[in-house]
Amino acid sequence: MVHVRGNGCDALDITNGSLPLPLRKSKGNAVEVSPSESVVNLALQSLEVPAVAEAVRNINTDEVTPVPPELRLPQKHFESGTKLQARILPQLKTVKKRPDSHRVSVVDSKDRVRAPPHLARLYASIASSLSAFDMFQCETTNWAQKYAPSKASGSGKKKRRKKLDGFIVSSDDEDDALCELSDEEDDWAPSGSRGITRKTVVRSGSLRRGKDDDRAANALVISGPHGCGKTAAVYAVAKELDFEVFEINPGGRRSGKDVLEKIGATADDDTVKDIKSGKQATMNAFFRPSSARDKPKMPAKAAANSLQAKAKKDSPITQRQSLILLEEVDILYEEDKQFWATVVGLIAQSKRPFIMTCNDETLVPLHTLKLHGIFRLSPPPRDLAVDRLILIAANEGHALTRQSVEQVFDSRKSDLRAATMDLQYWCQMGIGDRKGGLDWYYPRWPKGVDLDENNEVIRVVSQDTYRLGMNLLGRDSITDPKLSPRLIEEEILRQAWDSWALDLGHWQDTIGLGDWAQSVEQNTGHGSKLGSLRAYEDAADAMSAADLCSSKAFAAFTEEAVDPTQPEIPATIRDDFVLGQTYIDTTPIEHFDSLTTSISLTIKSLARSSLQLYAEGQQETSLPLLPPLDETTAINLLQTSFKSTPPGTPVISRIDFAFAFDPIAAAPGASLQPASYLEPSVFDRTLKLIALDVAPFVRGIVSYEAQLQKQRLKLSNLG
Repeated sequence: MVHVRGNGCDALDITNGSLPLPLRKSKGNAVEVSPSESVVNLALQSLEVPAVAEAVRNINTDEVTPVPPELRLPQKHFESGTKLQARILPQLKTVKKRPDSHRVSVVDSKDRVRAPPHLARLYASIASSLSAFDMFQCETTNWAQKYAPSKASGSGKKKRRKKLDGFIVSSDDEDDALCELSDEEDDWAPSGSRGITRKTVVRSGSLRRGKDDDRAANALVISGPHGCGKTAAVYAVAKELDFEVFEINPGGRRSGKDVLEKIGATADDDTVKDIKSGKQATMNAFFRPSSARDKPKMPAKAAANSLQAKAKKDSPITQRQSLILLEEVDILYEEDKQFWATVVGLIAQSKRPFIMTCNDETLVPLHTLKLHGIFRLSPPPRDLAVDRLILIAANEGHALTRQSVEQVFDSRKSDLRAATMDLQYWCQMGIGDRKGGLDWYYPRWPKGVDLDENNEVIRVVSQDTYRLGMNLLGRDSITDPKLSPRLIEEEILRQAWDSWALDLGHWQDTIGLGDWAQSVEQNTGHGSKLGSLRAYEDAADAMSAADLCSSKAFAAFTEEAVDPTQPEIPATIRDDFVLGQTYIDTTPIEHFDSLTTSISLTIKSLARSSLQLYAEGQQETSLPLLPPLDETTAINLLQTSFKSTPPGTPVISRIDFAFAFDPIAAAPGASLQPASYLEPSVFDRTLKLIALDVAPFVRGIVSYEAQLQKQRLKLSNLG
């Protein structure tokens, strides 16, 4: 490459100009920005501070400012617990009123209804208990722990308690007649492996060959999805049997050394001694309520007799049986080395029961554990779970509708614990009160002033504290009367995608294009049909343009774009991944601005708007066609998405083909011994090749063999 210059060097003229000296430092140059170009000045003008100050200065305190449209306030009631029961009873499905309920007293109000035991207790406690707000106190416990079951009957069926009672034994003789829930040996394999869901299995009979040969199995695995009640069931049974629970959860390190430090010393003995040191007594006295310290003094002789009697009474309960609870044993990291080796050793040496909970059984070495059983829990039934949530909220003074509670439960994917925590966040007392909640308090002094005409204690009730869709969309912008319906639609589309990863702009599934097509087919002629087809073609082209502008921002599943420029993940970060789960290094492309998403949503909204204008111009009726999305429609679409399969999910997956073709995937003469090489098979290739080429060929062979079998039966006079 040659750089060509001029023929001659131009002499530098220094007579008329100044020398090209370097400028002074930047801090010496004053930069001036005109007010019209100043960002701060423009932002200050948009705030309209003088107008706001003038409005505040001239405010009339005697006038009550109306409630803004985006704020939904609950209704306040002062009524007894019995009236609150009658208020929420129509919202319950599994709790029905008895015909002769008027003969039952308020104390035995759980006999007024026909309901499961745990729901009957919750229903009865509404009439006999008060919330923390009623007692002028602050709630210090979350609802999930406060209303956790305290008996085995409150966490499942009654027959389950017998199995746990047989598992936790307190003598050398174990019951030999433990009926099993499944007779198949395959049910001892991990549930969920290769897509197979297995049943609960409990070992029947004793494993001991003799008094000294072997011991009974002292380990149990409880598996199930999040929020199905695994830990709650363990604590309920332990509380009913008076067992102490030593829990180790994945919140800390769980290496072999850490496990030994936590439970190694306690695993040698099956009892827990209640040692009351001076320091512990001091701490107990610190947390003891003041009412317990203000007792009247007793004479010295009477106090001595009382202490002796109390010592005799407390002496039998100085020792308690205990069990060890290992939470989420399928979540282990690189730092949790030797966890299973240590646990297996402790199970073999200790007399204590070991209960392990997990979500994925395939990550648990079940073959190395001598288990009493595997309890596989499923998500709670929808009606029972929703009734429980309604009753929990009613015990706290909130009367909610069933539809709103169902929406919370569905949005949390049937996770009862998460739904309970979500309701506790939204259900607060005194929402919207201009005095910070003081108008919601009901006087309790002097004694008896808080009783109604039936001599029942009056409590504070907040009706419709949580309403349908409160946790789905933000209402500040979508209820703004200054915005047009199309801009509100864009905001709804953006919130639905950002919060719930749902593309409501996929108009084929949301705005009812099928109804519009049927109206065109029935009410228009040939020319109008052709115009409708062209209008739909324009809308489809606009949707295609929106997909191009989005840069795959709305892609899901295998459609997401992968960023090949990302470096390989270092080993220090890989140590934070869960052991046993295969990590696929496919980092998607991240967009750090919302421009592509905003452009795509605007084009989608304009496409629907143009199609709506054409449809309204062609129709003869006044019924609206293809209306813009509003809050009610968006909430209904979101609620439907929680209960349905996401769009684009394949109906038949690779695992289904594996179930069908694994018996013929290997050659008949292949050796059963492990080889140093992998024999190639056509079933190890792509799914497209198997579905379009191999599967039809196999199906034809099977059909031909079935026809030959019918002919043989017919010729042999057996058919």
